[in-house]
Amino acid sequence: MATPISLVLIKFTLFLTLNLLFTSQPHEVSCNNDTDRIALLQIKNCTTNDPDGFFSSWNDSLHFCSWPGVQCSRHGSDERVTSLDLSELDLVGTLPPQVGNLSFLRFINIENNTFHGRIPPQLGNLVLLQHFNATGNSFTGPIPANLSRCSKLRILMLSSNKLRGKIPVQLGSLSKLEILRIGQNNLTGSLPASLGNLSQLVNFGAAYNNLVGRIPESFGRLSKLSIIAAGINQLSGEIPPSLYNLSTIHIMTFTFNKLEGRLPENIGFTLRDIGYFAVSENDLVGSIPESLCNASRLVDINMNMNRFAGRIPNCLSKLQNLQLLSLQGNEFSGRIPDSIGGLKRLFDLDLSRNRLEGPIPASLGNCLSLTSIDISHNKLSGEIPAETGKLTHLNTMDVSHNNLSGEIPSAIENCESIERLFVQRNSFQGSIPSSLASIKGLRELDLSCNSLTGEIPQQLQDVKDFQYLNLSYNNLRCEPSNVLLDADMVGRVSDFGQARLLVSSEEDDTFSRSSASAKGTIGYAAPG
Repeated sequence: MATPISLVLIKFTLFLTLNLLFTSQPHEVSCNNDTDRIALLQIKNCTTNDPDGFFSSWNDSLHFCSWPGVQCSRHGSDERVTSLDLSELDLVGTLPPQVGNLSFLRFINIENNTFHGRIPPQLGNLVLLQHFNATGNSFTGPIPANLSRCSKLRILMLSSNKLRGKIPVQLGSLSKLEILRIGQNNLTGSLPASLGNLSQLVNFGAAYNNLVGRIPESFGRLSKLSIIAAGINQLSGEIPPSLYNLSTIHIMTFTFNKLEGRLPENIGFTLRDIGYFAVSENDLVGSIPESLCNASRLVDINMNMNRFAGRIPNCLSKLQNLQLLSLQGNEFSGRIPDSIGGLKRLFDLDLSRNRLEGPIPASLGNCLSLTSIDISHNKLSGEIPAETGKLTHLNTMDVSHNNLSGEIPSAIENCESIERLFVQRNSFQGSIPSSLASIKGLRELDLSCNSLTGEIPQQLQDVKDFQYLNLSYNNLRCEPSNVLLDADMVGRVSDFGQARLLVSSEEDDTFSRSSASAKGTIGYAAPG
């Protein structure tokens, strides 16, 4: 039989148990709600500049779930912060470690502010986090390795900051990650092979860093990858063959690296969805595979400044979506294919600084969308086709440094949008078409180093809006009364058939082009 003391102890224990049972839950709710509120206020307190007063209503006059940029959802009887959007507010400050106490947070967007300091490693406590966008800030230090603890993370965007150090190997454990953007930082080291484990990855960007080493072969396992952008680094070695086999890739850019090797012969069959292919400024060799013509969704091809050689494939005309074709600074030879005239959507063509020869195809006049043509520094011969006059959207035309001859076609006056025309260092003959002066937008004109004769058209002398004009090294005449003009122009003109010149015959046009911002008048060089 229980003693009176025992009964008292039993009753007292039962009282304490019941009291704790009915009072502990409210205390827990209060604590959790207060934790979220305190964490938000700490973010406000760590902001040193709020030009639009965004945080002015973050006070006790409103429940924190009603504060701007904050969204909550109910968890049991609690309202917890699940979303924080502070994007594009010109805020200046740091991100405090207390952000890691917002334990139900799923979405953080602080894009395009000036948050600085380190990304707090406490973000790794946010096990429900799915979206973290800190693009366009001034964060320094490393990418926190324990972001890998955010196992539900689908989007991680840290581009355009000042982050340093290596890409954490641990990020390869984020099995649900779909977007990883870490470009425009100061990251070093190599691309971790562990990133090849990101089986859901669709978009990967690491351009504008200081990354070195090879592209991991494991990237070929990224079976959902659509975008890979790792240009402007110091990556070396060959692009892994397994990467070319990813039929899901739409954008592949590896510009300004130290990559070498050849393009695979079947590239157009394996990368069947490729739309943007950019590998300029590397050390790639070989020819353009004919199979590339089967990649019918191609919009941009940029292969500048490599050591590609051989002929430009005739079949490129099959690429009916192509808008940019840039093969500048390689070793391509042979003719510009006539079939190029079938590229109806092409607006930018750059074949300069190769070894191309033969005539400019008249079919180029069928590329009615063209805004820029640069075929300079080749061995092209023949005349400028009159069909170029059909290119009414053309803004820039550069055929300089070739072996072109004949007269400058007056049909160019129909190129009503042209602003820059460069035909220097060829063998053009005849007179300067007076119709050039009728092109209202013409701002830069270089006809130097040809065999042009006759008088400089009065209409051309009367143009007031030239930023750059070079007629030197021809056999041109001009009445002295018409030479000294009051227009703002850069002019390098000889003494119109006399021996004395205003520029050295050894001067390269690089200097002439770079001086387009200088001002002066066309002057007469007296014989002397």
